[in-house]
Amino acid sequence: MNENGTGKIEIEIVVKKLEDESLKESFGKILKEKFFDDKYIDEKTKNLFNDQFLLQPFLFDDSLFLKDEHKGKDEITLFIGFSEKGINLNDNDNVKFLFIISFPTDLKNKYLEILGYLKRLLSSKNFKQRILNSKDEMEMKETFEKELKDLET
Repeated sequence: MNENGTGKIEIEIVVKKLEDESLKESFGKILKEKFFDDKYIDEKTKNLFNDQFLLQPFLFDDSLFLKDEHKGKDEITLFIGFSEKGINLNDNDNVKFLFIISFPTDLKNKYLEILGYLKRLLSSKNFKQRILNSKDEMEMKETFEKELKDLET
């Protein structure tokens, strides 16, 4: 049951391999994996540095977490972008992983649970090595799906 008692919460996982590019470019490429409306993607990308996304950015080790809180159905989408060379945050910093957690406003507690779980997973050198050694996006997605399966309640 979700937090409103209306049914199961689904976590969709979208994975995109990225090159050496800016945060803005990476963000747009990740969203294009699910959304095909260029106007919608442009609007979300334009808002990237507004409070909607970066009100509470969360940096952990070599990962950046962004949230996209919206009104919608009981589905959470976890967008995962990864780059072996790094995603440029600014002139001095880059990260290997970009996580965007898109969730309905009424599922904020579930968002926080997922965020904490991901932080614990990424603390494990064994897990991080497994995902970095994934042969492709599909294998990485399967690894995350297996680990996050128990959170779909």
